[in-house]
Amino acid sequence: MKTDLATKALLVFMGSGMWALALTHWQAPVVTAQAAAQSAVQDVVRTQRLEVVDANGKVRVSISPQTYGYLLSMDDEKGKKRVGLFAGNDGSLLSLMDETGKTRAVLGTADSTPTTLRLTNEKGKTVFEQPRPAWMDAKPNPYREYR
Repeated sequence: MKTDLATKALLVFMGSGMWALALTHWQAPVVTAQAAAQSAVQDVVRTQRLEVVDANGKVRVSISPQTYGYLLSMDDEKGKKRVGLFAGNDGSLLSLMDETGKTRAVLGTADSTPTTLRLTNEKGKTVFEQPRPAWMDAKPNPYREYR
């Protein structure tokens, strides 16, 4: 069977058009996905509690309301709390914990009291504290649970 030149040209033209159509539809979802990802970015996120998880779904960072303020907590890969930052109605507290979960350093301040720095050794014994604030011994002590 012989195919004339006009038929060959028509087949090439139709084939090119089908490829162009296929490529157009193939690229369209990529552009749509990129546009959707860009439109999903929010300027403000409002929530009462926030948890950041690692690739395994384990909570590593949380910001949560507490009785007297808010707590930012950071955990290590084993789930041990390593950093606690508390902001309360009348003061704030930063706690640093070791790999066993024991508090090793505390920096705190409260209204009308001096700023306090306390350092402890691996056995939990205070090795430095300047000065000891009255709120550390208060009953009830809203900060005690964050040390």
